[in-house]
Amino acid sequence: MRCTECGFNNEEGSKFCSNCGSTLLLQKEPDRVKGKGGRSKILIVALVAVICIVAVFSYLTFFSYEVEKANELVNKANREIQNGNNLLTTSISPKIADFREISFDLEAAELESEIQYARTSAQNAQQLMNTIPAIQGNFRKARDYFLETEDLRLPQWYHDYIDLKVKALDKDLERVSNLGELLTNYTLYYGFAETYLQGGDELQALMDELEEGLEKVEDGNFSSATTAFQSALSHLRESTAQFTAADEFISLDSLDELLDQMEQIDSALEALSDATRLLSTGDIPQALNLLGLADSELDGLGEAPTALLKDQISSWYDQNIEGLLSDIQQLLTEIQALEQEAQELYDQYA
Repeated sequence: MRCTECGFNNEEGSKFCSNCGSTLLLQKEPDRVKGKGGRSKILIVALVAVICIVAVFSYLTFFSYEVEKANELVNKANREIQNGNNLLTTSISPKIADFREISFDLEAAELESEIQYARTSAQNAQQLMNTIPAIQGNFRKARDYFLETEDLRLPQWYHDYIDLKVKALDKDLERVSNLGELLTNYTLYYGFAETYLQGGDELQALMDELEEGLEKVEDGNFSSATTAFQSALSHLRESTAQFTAADEFISLDSLDELLDQMEQIDSALEALSDATRLLSTGDIPQALNLLGLADSELDGLGEAPTALLKDQISSWYDQNIEGLLSDIQQLLTEIQALEQEAQELYDQYA
């Protein structure tokens, strides 16, 4: 060991210098160098490990944020869907369940009640149509929320889950569109029914007045007969106005045919009324001419197509109301299947 005071080389392990007696210092430079080198390597490894851990943690944190954001969007979408479905179940579905087909074969005592039902139902259907845009708005918002997840970093199953939810929503929107069309058709149908039944009621009043007029003619009371025929003519024209209004709701070939026949009856009744008036004054030749005109108008007048008309309106109801109800129910079944599939997928992986 070399003495630091005098530079004398002593034997290894000596504590004092054999030349000057100074205390010798232990010299382990190689070990110290080696120790520093080992610690440096450990520090480097530790630093790399820390960097890796931070990187993994950062990645996992970022990935978790994307899923969390997707969940927030899905929750918002589900709330909109729930709001739309609440409107459907509380406002529209119960009222539609109360709608029914109109009975067109009624006794006079039942007619007014059926007319009132048709009038109220038409008003209800019209009011319900105002709810459709709100429901569509809920479902469209929900769809937009789902589509916002497209650019998020998510596992494939989550994207598949969103796809199923969007498909269900598209069918929901189609169902609501069909409901809007259905309500429009209910409005047309009940508007037709109300006016048609009122027209039929006027026709019944016409028949009563016509029968009374004929009785007065047989009794020779031409003045009273004229009054009865004038009243019958008034009922006929009111009936024509109601049937024309019904035709504006739903145009049927048989109703057009009936309106054509009523024009002929109108001319015949007017001639008959004038003829009885002339008979009451004693102008028999002119009265006979008018009676001939009335007979000419009625000649060849076929049977009123009332049975065919009822068949046609029934067919319209089956196609435009029952058919839509069936389509809506089918869509609802498909929606429920998609929602169930989506929920099962979410429960499996979430």
